[in-house]
Amino acid sequence: MRRPPALALVVLALLAFPLHAQARGDQARLSFGLGIGSSTSSELWTVRDQPMYDNANIDTIIVSRSLRPTLGLVFLATWFPKPRFGLAAEAHLLGLGYEDHCRTTYASGSARNLAQCRNINIQTPPGTAAAVTLGGMFRPFPTAGVQPYLRGNVGLLVTQQSAVRMRGTTLVPDPETPDPTDSTLADYYVYQDEHPSAIRPTGAIGVGFTAFVGRSYQTRLELKDNMVLFEQVTRPATFPNEIPDTRNRLHHVVSLTIGFEVVLEKKRGRRY
Repeated sequence: MRRPPALALVVLALLAFPLHAQARGDQARLSFGLGIGSSTSSELWTVRDQPMYDNANIDTIIVSRSLRPTLGLVFLATWFPKPRFGLAAEAHLLGLGYEDHCRTTYASGSARNLAQCRNINIQTPPGTAAAVTLGGMFRPFPTAGVQPYLRGNVGLLVTQQSAVRMRGTTLVPDPETPDPTDSTLADYYVYQDEHPSAIRPTGAIGVGFTAFVGRSYQTRLELKDNMVLFEQVTRPATFPNEIPDTRNRLHHVVSLTIGFEVVLEKKRGRRY
């Protein structure tokens, strides 16, 4: 998957910024902050020739799942034992919400299968994952008024939402009542997952800048490539409610975050 060109543009813009003409300022040494940001969408997997059953009626469908754009929270702490090199600890609550799609390629005439496929199309399963990471940070101009930086983090991603389980819901006649017009909601699981929770390795590369907005406060703007492992369905399941064949695949979830931080320790700068 190609990274968005915006990441390269931000890097070039920061390097071209006329920092040498700015007066020397304070250096943040220890800071804690909170940020909010949005993440981009991307396709997770697509399966063709998937059978869908309604008793003796069998349709053939194409199903897919994508990440939809969502908001997330970032808790970040930075410490610079040296002016240019520091450490960054982060807890990032990624909003990994899904968006499902279904299209019929062969129709047997089953109205229930058609309704189930349509219902899958409106499903937006929620998903939140917590990435806890630790890494290094480099800021080439620690005394500038606006301080660009580059950082890389590695850690663990904890999620309780399955990237595989997919279902559609339809109305079916209620077998407990004699009235044929009575109906109840029934789930049809295209794919099942008995262990939706997972802990996986993750990493991120971020580029951004910070700027003081007061004696002990600073703002942060960051563009980050979050590298996340997702389970990918590799081929159709034979019957409904089955656990399909899967494999792990690395996806790039790009996020743009705006943060506000409290600077607990800083080194006083000097003017030219």
